Amino acid sequence: LNMRILLINYEFPPIGGGGSYASYKLAKKLVDLGYEIDVVTMGYKNLPRKEQVGDINIFRMPGIRSKKHSSNIIEMLVFIVLAVPQVYSLVKKNQYLINHTHFIFPTGVLALIIKKLTGLRYFITAHGSDVPGHNTERFKLEHKLFLPLWKAVLRNSERVTCASGYLSNLINDGLANNVVPQLTVIPNGIDINEFKFQSKKEKKILLLSRIFKFKGFQYFLEAIKDLSLDYEINIVGDGPYLSELIKISQRLDLKVNFKGRVEKESQEFHDLFNTSSIFVFLSEKENFPEVLLEAMSAGMAIISSDAGGCREVVGDAAILVEPRNQVAIRKSLLMLINDESLQRALGEKAKARIEKEFNWSKISRSYKEIIESLS
Repeated sequence: LNMRILLINYEFPPIGGGGSYASYKLAKKLVDLGYEIDVVTMGYKNLPRKEQVGDINIFRMPGIRSKKHSSNIIEMLVFIVLAVPQVYSLVKKNQYLINHTHFIFPTGVLALIIKKLTGLRYFITAHGSDVPGHNTERFKLEHKLFLPLWKAVLRNSERVTCASGYLSNLINDGLANNVVPQLTVIPNGIDINEFKFQSKKEKKILLLSRIFKFKGFQYFLEAIKDLSLDYEINIVGDGPYLSELIKISQRLDLKVNFKGRVEKESQEFHDLFNTSSIFVFLSEKENFPEVLLEAMSAGMAIISSDAGGCREVVGDAAILVEPRNQVAIRKSLLMLINDESLQRALGEKAKARIEKEFNWSKISRSYKEIIESLS
């Protein structure tokens, strides 16, 4: 029985963000279910062109990617062009059951070209920035220019999955009346034992994300500008808005630790999650943020914006606020700081929700059902 799957994602650890790590964790679980996984992804600096991580075979294509955690449209187009002959060779050499491609653009375009050349069918998992209307700060012009190609990728896909009803609605809006394959919502997951649930946390507030303006860090800083907090505040992440954020913090004379990017595999990353009592996430545009899953798994009390798919992640296990609403942010934070029993209750509820809804073992079986139905 053929159990070999081609997985294409232009971002795969150690490069990329949430969609990168989600595809890696899913691949690991599919290996546990008996599948063989070959991954095609972007090359980056001195990363090996071919590598085996566990039982996953990784093939990194030549390219010009300059940043570890983000890629521009030129780099994406170069990746597609240079990857075609090598992926064609892989498909001719191996008998793949199906091609599971992550991101409609740019990797969906590569999947479409390979299907036309070899007949290998594919299904797509969308992640957010590849869907028009999700992230208006990035790729707005590109989505307009490439909309016909975007629709063609979806029309030629066997199935389409995404992590939230929010993103599913955006995909349907982008397609208008075009007929496409079945669209299925399957949430992302987390290894439920990745973080320790500690009932007694330290007085620490954690904010973590790639630092773009739309992520909303600045509204948190404004909300706490004249408060005397006996909590350590850690902002973790890197991105184009970081320098501006530091200026805002200095202008407001705040005591905030800007830690830059902390690698997920590091002890520091896990220590921050295991010991912090409050997690704040204020993004204006989100599909299904993995960092909320991580905060829930660690049993933190969470304040989250009610944007995109955030509500679908946290349910009733967090305090939800409107994006940009500094008054609501301040009120929610003071409520948590002044009530440690509420902190513990929210942390316990978050941990329980993770175990029930977002266990990767459960989610990987949903993908297995799709793969079996297509084969």
